[in-house]
Amino acid sequence: MAKQMRFETLEIMRAVCAMTVFMNHLYAKTINLPQYPLLNMLFAFATEAVICFFVLSGCVIALQRYNTIQDYIIARIVRIAPIYYIALAVTVLCMIVCDQPINGKQIVANALFLQTMGGHLATPLAFNLPTWSLSYEAIYYALFVLVLIAPFCLWPLFIASVCSGISLYLFPGSSGALGFAQNIFSFFCFWLLGVIAVRGIRNFRYPSLETGTFLFLAGVCWSRIPLSSDYYDFSRLFGFAIGSGALCSALIAAEHNLGDSKRREFDINGHQRAVVCVSVVMMLWILSHSLFMTKLLFGLIMVGAALVPTAPVILFSVLIRPAKSALIYIAGLSYALYVIHYPVIYLINSLLISLNPIARVVVAASISLSAAHWLEYRLQRHVKTFLLAFGSAKTAQ
Repeated sequence: MAKQMRFETLEIMRAVCAMTVFMNHLYAKTINLPQYPLLNMLFAFATEAVICFFVLSGCVIALQRYNTIQDYIIARIVRIAPIYYIALAVTVLCMIVCDQPINGKQIVANALFLQTMGGHLATPLAFNLPTWSLSYEAIYYALFVLVLIAPFCLWPLFIASVCSGISLYLFPGSSGALGFAQNIFSFFCFWLLGVIAVRGIRNFRYPSLETGTFLFLAGVCWSRIPLSSDYYDFSRLFGFAIGSGALCSALIAAEHNLGDSKRREFDINGHQRAVVCVSVVMMLWILSHSLFMTKLLFGLIMVGAALVPTAPVILFSVLIRPAKSALIYIAGLSYALYVIHYPVIYLINSLLISLNPIARVVVAASISLSAAHWLEYRLQRHVKTFLLAFGSAKTAQ
């Protein structure tokens, strides 16, 4: 099996992404919950959080050591399948209870990981739309086998994926199997950025913590600059993924204490930061359709990070430190929380509609977290224990 490597900083990053998605859906999907522009701005990064999940997934997979391809495949199936299929069953049950129409073919397609956000072959079930990303993740796991067998395939696959993303601008609206392949493969470069981040560290090239944080903030700004009307605009998400990859690389290097060898660390100087800052902020104001307050806040953050690059690092450290234990706990159940919270929110909205919206948020959050805890810290552990026992028995024979 794989030699497991855990990094607290990556786990904290995963937890922040999970809570971003969770809070966004609680806020946006709870019926009659008051909506405010400022809160909408703060909770408007659910899609970017999913892209960061892809980058983190590539990082984590690249950090593992697998004895055989079979070990890798089994480990990936065990990681996503048991919890996913329980969530799928819960989703179907919630839709039946809420008297929602269910299509048998759609259920089978979701069970086979054929759902996409564009519905090229199938759409996610209405009560669990976030599971579009699970089909992407499953296919990326399969494609990564090529890199495990032939490591030189990494860059050709990355370049081909970027070209596929660019093709979305040239040939938008492709449907069927072609659209399915084009759309999913386009996002593969986001996942591979996590692998590239780890490869860079192993080749002794990585950004400093200040540079990684600055590039991440630039990526956050870039995520507000779409080049098309598509909500999942490739360019904006690619820019955010690059920033996420840079931050992941810097965090891993910092946790490894590799900073003692400065010749291996690269940093961007004041002039380079100024160029990036001015370019991104200008494009933010010219091309983005975001709220005025969003542009102003992000612009000020970028200028501050360019002038005092250590400030964001210190600020994030101060904010994260008191919640470190809680965030690592949430990171442990993040996958289960991701796949189970959406049907729970819809179920609570349907059955407890007479309750105050805030009370429904509390109930939905409590049930979601409790279910995620059971799935990750109870069910998943039993599955792993069973497989280890089965593997030991098979070896003994």
